[in-house]
Amino acid sequence: MKINSKSYLVIFSILLSCYSSFAQNLELKNQPSPTFELLSHSGIEFKLEDAKGKVVVLDFWATWCAPCIKAFPAMIAVEKTFSSDNDVIFLYVNSLEVKGKTTDNVFDFLQKRGLDINFYKDKNDVVAKVFGVTGLPVKIVIDKSGIVRYMDSGFAGDNQKLVAKLTDEIERLR
Repeated sequence: MKINSKSYLVIFSILLSCYSSFAQNLELKNQPSPTFELLSHSGIEFKLEDAKGKVVVLDFWATWCAPCIKAFPAMIAVEKTFSSDNDVIFLYVNSLEVKGKTTDNVFDFLQKRGLDINFYKDKNDVVAKVFGVTGLPVKIVIDKSGIVRYMDSGFAGDNQKLVAKLTDEIERLR
């Protein structure tokens, strides 16, 4: 199979986007989290200030992002591990979405794939901007004191590794 220069340019652009997103995000690690508010598809309001004393896990994703969707089984498995712990909160943040895609469109997308998550719509990408998210997927873990302790960008396709990494991080912060 011959790869033309246009294909190399596309691959390079994707890698550069992932690197720049990750480099920007690293600036927030071990710093106080920016404050933010989100509204879920089911109408639940979340304010970071109300989550003091809890570990907050953010998963930034979009319907167009294949690695985001491939990482969902791992995220759902980690969420199930901590489902009985009221001090751990998982927020699936739909962000950087295709223009015109409504919350109902996103809900339908998830339902068709059998993904039962309560997602939060990042209207106008406000929360993504405060965290410096420019590429997807991005996982962020905020500790009980409101400090960003974990940030990871991209997904290499290994669900078991992601489950282990996030589980260890959350256990360390509980």
